[in-house]
Amino acid sequence: MPTRFFVYPNDPNGPDDILRTADDGLRLGVGSPAINAGSNALLDPHTGNDITGARRVQENIVDMGAYEAGACPAVTILYVDGSKAASGNGLSWSSAFKTLQEALNFTETCNVPKQIWVKKGIYYPTAYPEGCTNCSEPRTRSFRLKNNTAIYGGFAGGETNLNQRNIALNLTILSGNLGSSGNNTDNAYHVITSYYNDSTSKLDGFIIEGGYTPIPSGLFADFSNINYNNNSFEITHADGGGGLLV
Repeated sequence: MPTRFFVYPNDPNGPDDILRTADDGLRLGVGSPAINAGSNALLDPHTGNDITGARRVQENIVDMGAYEAGACPAVTILYVDGSKAASGNGLSWSSAFKTLQEALNFTETCNVPKQIWVKKGIYYPTAYPEGCTNCSEPRTRSFRLKNNTAIYGGFAGGETNLNQRNIALNLTILSGNLGSSGNNTDNAYHVITSYYNDSTSKLDGFIIEGGYTPIPSGLFADFSNINYNNNSFEITHADGGGGLLV
């Protein structure tokens, strides 16, 4: 993963479109030169928090800028449960993230191999593509696959072993149906996108549906060699075929 200052510099507000929250695009990216590059002597003793309210100096030296990157917890599995009333820290089923995008955002900040376990339910893309130059169009939102990240669906919630999931019973749907029900023309262009991903990127156990575009709309992969298993495409539309373009 390349070194960069910010997670999503073209989307400062982040997926929730609210500035000063934990998913802001101007959070420091993996390996950012601004991490641990500030001066503790210049800290305001009366605040002690960054722009999102997170504690400053989470390692030894304060980060430069408005956002503190924070120390990465030593975990290899993140949990997502869309039925939660509110998001937790993603480190267990009981404190799961509410959205898949939050888990993907976490992998941008903490560059260690991760599995993301996703509980049954329907999940919608909320993030604009990296490098997007026209980020006001909701239809360009998608789930972007990451290197060193395996995303698994088919969980009931509570599993402690990957082999315990049941993808046939616990349907886990990634849907591009962002707008009005019954109107495909306001759906996401691509539900899943993959750019320059290698075989450490994996998607397993999902139904992908609701993409709508002139080219195959479920998953768009460019210069990628991803692991793709136990997935199916439903109700995707494209003039040249609906499911997958690689």
